[in-house]
Amino acid sequence: MPDNGVMDKELIITGASQAYSDLVLAFVGSANANWPGHPRILVYDLGMSANTVAMLAEAGVEVRRVPDFCPHWRSHFTWKIWCFCDAPAERYLWLDAGVYVLRPFPEAFVAVDRLGYYVQPNGFSLGQTACQPLRDHFAGLNFDEISCIQSGLHGLDKNKAASLLEEAYRLCLEEKYMAADHPLGRHDQDLLSVLIHKHFAPVVFLDRHLYAEHAGPDQVHGQRVWVHRREMHPADADYFRQCVLNPLPARLPSRNPRDRRSWIHELRVLLAKWRGRYPDETKVIYTGVRD
Repeated sequence: MPDNGVMDKELIITGASQAYSDLVLAFVGSANANWPGHPRILVYDLGMSANTVAMLAEAGVEVRRVPDFCPHWRSHFTWKIWCFCDAPAERYLWLDAGVYVLRPFPEAFVAVDRLGYYVQPNGFSLGQTACQPLRDHFAGLNFDEISCIQSGLHGLDKNKAASLLEEAYRLCLEEKYMAADHPLGRHDQDLLSVLIHKHFAPVVFLDRHLYAEHAGPDQVHGQRVWVHRREMHPADADYFRQCVLNPLPARLPSRNPRDRRSWIHELRVLLAKWRGRYPDETKVIYTGVRD
């Protein structure tokens, strides 16, 4: 297990590789603009650009490099398990780099404090997603009745969940428990889902439309988070990147620009699919690698 050192009471953590360098800046900036006084943010580095690391350092945001802690650490999101265990806090909130914070949501830490965790469902059951080694290892559980959680937006109390994290770290070191064997499988998410149910059942889920909505930034009243992935408007991304270093007013981003894509873009996508360069995610097993 990683050595945590000095512990924060509450901490927001995320991680990014080279491909997510710009996104993590927009995420940090959105938190600065839309959640004044938010808990400290720590960014785990999987190979971010030098410019991104320098900007975060200038802004006083701690960056920690993820070590080569096992042979498959960069695959199947295994590195995420290490980050959860390493997070130097009593209570952490993990937010993927591909999200915008829209409004303050300190209630997430209230949930972590009172329940020991903060989770939302992702719409699948483990019976649909989990790999066979996980099913065999936890053969006593009914996977069809276990709801998967959104591991990209969750929180844990590291004291109440100490045994969960220890078990997660031990299992993630064996690649068979991390590697998806079905197109719906989601690696670290499946492992964390089964362990949440094992250690905390019955699990209380928060409203995923408030905290994990991906269709747009205004899907429900008072929405806290928008999981935009790579669909943010360029003007919003530029604005929030400025907020990393300079305090600017709160701003709600524009709706997903996907609806405004040109017919030329759609034609290119269709051509790429025809050439086999745009895999169907319902048929191709997700590798979990984002370089």
